[in-house]
Amino acid sequence: MQAPTLPSNSHSHHSRPKNTIDRRLVAARITLEAVLNDSSTQDVLATYGYSRAELLRGQALREQAQALELQLGARNAEQITARHTRNNAHLQAHTIYMRHLRITRVALHREPALAETLDLGERKRPITSWVGQARRFYSNVLADSAILEKLDARGITLTALQAAQAQVEAVEELFVEHTHCQRIARTTSSERVAALRALNAWMSEFKQIARVALADQPLTRERLGI
Repeated sequence: MQAPTLPSNSHSHHSRPKNTIDRRLVAARITLEAVLNDSSTQDVLATYGYSRAELLRGQALREQAQALELQLGARNAEQITARHTRNNAHLQAHTIYMRHLRITRVALHREPALAETLDLGERKRPITSWVGQARRFYSNVLADSAILEKLDARGITLTALQAAQAQVEAVEELFVEHTHCQRIARTTSSERVAALRALNAWMSEFKQIARVALADQPLTRERLGI
């Protein structure tokens, strides 16, 4: 069986970029709120192209980046949970499936014609291929009364086979759900990157202009973090 893919302990790999993003978002908030609460500084900056409307645009860029940062955290948590759920279901279904498969091989070892329809050979590892093999196995078993009779004699009831078939279908549904969660997380990540780039570009230009505009006001520059 393909070993379930568990989330790695990647906190150490992502903590530094995450902390950097958080620091930038907080720094931008401090700067923008300080400016927006200081009418005299706004008057100076307005002559350099930074009207209140433009400052509010910068604040909106920051808020958008902050919202997407929070959304990405939620989307990542969702896809990790979906992966755990899928892996657990896959493991449980595979354990029962392999038990049924081994007993079927024994029960039909003198019936090559019956066995041929069940694809009793090597199991495929990718989960999508595994689902296909398992689905065909149960569908063909359940459609053949002769096979059902032989398996029932070996302790595998019709009810057990139907329950196992349902588990296989559930694994596929969970695989689809996990894939969907992954795609949403990737889309959110791309949107966050774009939002952060827009904010960084705006803040970089603003700070350069503000340093010139407030060159004779060192205390104001310090208060704004520029």
